[in-house]
Amino acid sequence: MYTTILGFSIGLLILIVGRFASKRKFLSGRENLTDVELIKLFSSDSIQRGERVISVLIVVGRCYGVSYKKLRPSDYFKGGLSEIDSWRAGVGSIRFQHFLVMEFGSKSPINKRLITIEGLFRELGI
Repeated sequence: MYTTILGFSIGLLILIVGRFASKRKFLSGRENLTDVELIKLFSSDSIQRGERVISVLIVVGRCYGVSYKKLRPSDYFKGGLSEIDSWRAGVGSIRFQHFLVMEFGSKSPINKRLITIEGLFRELGI
């Protein structure tokens, strides 16, 4: 019985440390950007489009458990955000995919393709 509890505890610790390390590796050296800086970075030429960019980035951040202020146009879903999410059994990818279906009618699986945030925005017309 004690070995089961010990094994479970070690497994849980590995999951927590692994997710933290993966997140840290992905976000290392990144500064939080203001909304205005993010809008410029994503080349949003209108206020309406800029607000849409920020609202979608907030959803991405929440789904994947990262601050949206640290996201960049060149961040990949597969091999980037999905690696952080893999420690949560893909829950963030599933949530974000659901958001894409509900908001945009997009059924393209983002975690199965090599696509950046900027590429996804282009596909969605944001």
